[in-house]
Amino acid sequence: MATDPDRKTALPANDAWTGMLMVSLAALLVACALLFLDWRHYKDKPTKMQPPPITFSQDEEVGKAPPPKGGTPEIPGGDDKKGGDKKGDKKLPPGP
Repeated sequence: MATDPDRKTALPANDAWTGMLMVSLAALLVACALLFLDWRHYKDKPTKMQPPPITFSQDEEVGKAPPPKGGTPEIPGGDDKKGGDKKGDKKLPPGP
């Protein structure tokens, strides 16, 4: 190991982790080169794909959900006075 007379600490040595880093860098470079060689063989570049058009039937209304199966769900604490808030039934403001 080379030492510098002005330096008070030794330089860190290369270990197995440095070797693994170099091997992974080489593998990435080889993979990029192979990918480029494969890409270069395509004669026709892929065109931008168009999504299929959206079509609706005559009886279907846009923006309306189908009714729930089994009827309308009951809201707990709704019309009956058994459930709900114990401190008093507060009315909610009207919705949008």
